[in-house]
Amino acid sequence: KLTQEMDKVRMRLAMESKRMSAQLWLPAESEIERRIRYAEERFSKDGVNGLLTDRGRTYLKMGPPDEIESHPGVKESWRYRQGNRFLEFDGEGKLKK
Repeated sequence: KLTQEMDKVRMRLAMESKRMSAQLWLPAESEIERRIRYAEERFSKDGVNGLLTDRGRTYLKMGPPDEIESHPGVKESWRYRQGNRFLEFDGEGKLKK
C-alpha cells in the first residue's frame, strides 16, 4: 500500500511540476527530482517514506535550508534567509507549530 501511495505522490508531482514551475514558485523539474531523492534517502524512518514526513515535505517545497542546527533526538532547526523563515522540528522530525 505504501508503494502505491508513493507512486501516486510521484506521479502527481511529475504532472504538476511543469505547471507549477511555470508559476515561478517551484524550481525546474530536475531540481524537484533531486529534492525527492534527497528527502526519500535522508528522512525515511521506520518504514515511512521521507516524502511523507514533515521534514521531507518542507524540503521538497522549500529546498535545502541555509542553516541547520541539529540536536539529535531533541530538535532540529532550519533557517531560510529568503523570507526570513525559521522552522523547528521535534526529536522525531515533526514540525513544531
